[in-house]
Amino acid sequence: MSAPIDIDPSLPIGTGAPGDESRVIVTVRGGIAVSPSYFGSDDYKLGPDAGVRFDFARLPGGFDWGAAGPAAAGVRSGWDIRGSARYVGGRDATGALAGLGDVDPTFEAGIGLGYEQRSYRVFTDVRYGIVGTNAWTGEVGIDGIARPMEGLTLSIGPRLAFGDDRFASTYFGVSERQEAASGLAAHHAEGGLYSAGIEVGARYMVGSRWGVEGAASWNRLTGDAGDSPITDAGSEDQLRLRLGVTRSLSLDF
Repeated sequence: MSAPIDIDPSLPIGTGAPGDESRVIVTVRGGIAVSPSYFGSDDYKLGPDAGVRFDFARLPGGFDWGAAGPAAAGVRSGWDIRGSARYVGGRDATGALAGLGDVDPTFEAGIGLGYEQRSYRVFTDVRYGIVGTNAWTGEVGIDGIARPMEGLTLSIGPRLAFGDDRFASTYFGVSERQEAASGLAAHHAEGGLYSAGIEVGARYMVGSRWGVEGAASWNRLTGDAGDSPITDAGSEDQLRLRLGVTRSLSLDF
């Protein structure tokens, strides 16, 4: 994965802020992340982390979509339509993977649906590798949410990740030709659930515009992904840490 940049924008349906002008409110995040070098790796790399969340849009004609004010700072309720995007770095055929051939970087984009109340949220996202794998993948998650003090939001919950046959074959499969070149046993990886784990997150707002956000996740590769000789050469346990600064931006037009 080579320290991927994960982007998870959301555009919840709700009631906007007062005013007649057209407006878009977004929250941007920038920071650093530590993640496995590739799916199944036990080596970790430090890289950039970035994110964008679309909080509110007031379109011409007075149509509001999203939430401004306190809701834009993280106190949300109701259904939301989520955008979901992820960049997955390439994989080099070196070391234990020599002979497998390189895997190109992938950019995935898609959409999802979420529901949130003050104390919990649930979501599901589906993405397609529009550059790179041309594979379908997605995630389902549930979070419990706590706000122990003003400005601080804590969350924790399980994660399940899925991929289709092409996704599984790209990252966890070993063909007979690759077996001969690499010495790794041939492995036919089929799609389905490929990892299960948990994520813990924290966000602290410094005023109405600036914030600090971090998350730590552990996921265990399962099924054909966990049984892959690529994973055997690395680890079934996949950890990721990220820390960044957030800034809310209001764009009037």
